[in-house]
Amino acid sequence: SDGRVLFAGGVTAANANATFTTTTALEVFDPTTGVFTTLTPTLSVARAHHTSTLLSDGRVLVCGGRLYNSSGTGFSASQNCDRVAANLSSIDSAVVNLGASLSDHADVLLPSGLFMVVGGREGTNETNNVRSLAQTSILTATTGSPASLTANANGLANARAEAMAAVLPTGSVLICGGANGAGPNGVQQDCEFFVESNASWTTLSGQMLNKRT
Repeated sequence: SDGRVLFAGGVTAANANATFTTTTALEVFDPTTGVFTTLTPTLSVARAHHTSTLLSDGRVLVCGGRLYNSSGTGFSASQNCDRVAANLSSIDSAVVNLGASLSDHADVLLPSGLFMVVGGREGTNETNNVRSLAQTSILTATTGSPASLTANANGLANARAEAMAAVLPTGSVLICGGANGAGPNGVQQDCEFFVESNASWTTLSGQMLNKRT
């Protein structure tokens, strides 16, 4: 919240055989000095394809993501979130349980202060046993306790991973595109709309002009 930019986890190496290495490292960029600095605390698990969300109190939730195995071809997905302190000096590990192991999901901070996690993928490698999800979870970001929804309740009409989600000025959530399967035929161009007071999703009649993730 002080203008610095946090970089958390990610893939640090890849090669022509599509093997990957993930990291637990954190670094921060200070725009006033133009300098990147490695932070002392690290994530509880290495993560890629995860999300990072700035909370209203300045802390950052780093959620889900893939941890690639030693061969770099298969992976396990995390079902927890680490919470980075506002001053970036410490991490509360595994403070929020998503209720499912997720990667490629979307999350937003709702006007009420609750934390929404929606869609994503579960599976164990790039080509097998991976499916897109339609589930929606709403959690209390400070404690991780379930709030008004639980996983698989009032989910999306269409499963989607790598989708784009944003909170609108009205406080509603718009989610668009994403993939509901493998290959280009799985990419979507429809959108859904969530109103927190109704705790439900509605498919919009209009669509994006192009399919996209």
